Amino acid sequence: MSRLHLATGGLIAFWASVALISALLEVPRWAIIHPLTLGVVTTAILTYSTHFTDALTRTSSRPLAVAVRLAALNLALIALLIDALRLRFSTLSDIAAATAACVLLWHGASIARKLRQGLPGPFAVTVYCYIVAAVFFVLAVAAAVVQQNTAAHARLAVWGFAWPTIAGTVLTLLPTMTKQRASTTARNRLFRTLLVHCLALPLAAALPGTPFAALALLVCALAWSFALQPVLAGTLVTAEFSASALELTAGLLWLLGAMYADAATQFLGTERFPKHLLAFILVAGLAQIVVGALGHLLPVLTRRVTKPDTGYLKVGLLNGGAIITLITPHIGLPILVVGLVLHARKVAFP
Repeated sequence: MSRLHLATGGLIAFWASVALISALLEVPRWAIIHPLTLGVVTTAILTYSTHFTDALTRTSSRPLAVAVRLAALNLALIALLIDALRLRFSTLSDIAAATAACVLLWHGASIARKLRQGLPGPFAVTVYCYIVAAVFFVLAVAAAVVQQNTAAHARLAVWGFAWPTIAGTVLTLLPTMTKQRASTTARNRLFRTLLVHCLALPLAAALPGTPFAALALLVCALAWSFALQPVLAGTLVTAEFSASALELTAGLLWLLGAMYADAATQFLGTERFPKHLLAFILVAGLAQIVVGALGHLLPVLTRRVTKPDTGYLKVGLLNGGAIITLITPHIGLPILVVGLVLHARKVAFP
């Protein structure tokens, strides 16, 4: 599987570069968004949620099956980009969206089978996060293709697909990175949190811009804060805090803050907040989650194990640059770029 993990890292780096170049060239927004969401985030999720499922259920995956899913997803992304650059969504986009949905259904079914047939350990409950995420991905595609509801599509994709995967993974990954025991309290809270999430999020997606949506998102944010509190509390007091662990923690907090911010925008209205505030917070959080996780996982899975990353300067540059960018973009962006470059270097040459 080490070759697959290296290929995944290469795909992530490629699509991140495409998104950055697209942003600089001011191409249509979907040519920026989809390389990030599908090319970076979903590619990482397909590979590493499979890895964690194998570990938690004591099973093994065929690299070929994972590679086929990755190939299909990336071909679908290319098709979506072709239409995005032509400024129209045609049948090609519908086929691409359906392909991506089928990939995630296959992925979710594979994980469910492992959970049923494997020898799940005490923390295999986190695998349910991956199954829930796959279902929400399909709902997000349906919202875009069938209903043509961009707001619902975005919320189902971010909070329904990406967030449960990240939160469920962090529950066991972060303690591993800091050489601590995974929290049984967080594990016991997770199932109830997932249930609340599955009930509240569809309401938020179906009723955007209403107090009901704001309340539903607030309930989701509070539920996840409750579930993750033992993990964060245990992590922040440990002495074994590598830069990758710090970055993963910071990314998680950025994303959790984004969920609260999304609830606030639904209640108060987007016009009361800086333009693109929510999108920027999401990107800052997702970037740190992906880079922090890869900074820990790639050296281990490719057998290039080194001493723990202590490059806290790059973490400070990335988070400090992100905060400054919210206030003064022309000053913060160069700092942010330097932080991202240092992170990319660490991932490529651990």
